Amino acid sequence: RSPLPIDNDMLAYTGNLIFVRESVLAKLRQAASMLAKVNSELQLQVVYGYRALSVQQKLFLKYRKQFESTYSGKALDEATHRLIAVPEIAGHPTGGAVDIQITNAGVPIDMGTNIWEFVKDSFTFSPFIGQEAQDNRRLLRRIMMDAGFAPFDGEWWHFSYGDKEWAAYY
Repeated sequence: RSPLPIDNDMLAYTGNLIFVRESVLAKLRQAASMLAKVNSELQLQVVYGYRALSVQQKLFLKYRKQFESTYSGKALDEATHRLIAVPEIAGHPTGGAVDIQITNAGVPIDMGTNIWEFVKDSFTFSPFIGQEAQDNRRLLRRIMMDAGFAPFDGEWWHFSYGDKEWAAYY
């Protein structure tokens, strides 16, 4: 399973490169080292980092439209936030958030869903995925948290360091 780009809007800003804060990069190196000690055949693959605020706003409004017939006001923003963070607190525009998966020889291991597959089973602790996927999610979460990242339980792949969500978590 290969991830599909969540959007192509960042190509104008970063091309095919992924940008993160230096402090995030240091934590990612630490996490990669810890994963290698657990299983030398596995690697961390960062598939998304920095996102321009204008892109975050565009994505938020795009997903918000999906809920307008069901929710309004604050409930509408909360429903949307479960898919894409409210721009004012989002970690991607700060360079403090990453979307990450574990691979084996470049192939993503079983996590129960694809990265960026926005379904109820994308929640980290979905009871409806297989045991192997649950174990793999726990491994990713443990490694990332041991390196100092905060998880976002709505997306098994999303972690942050040094942003507002990280501060709220810790």
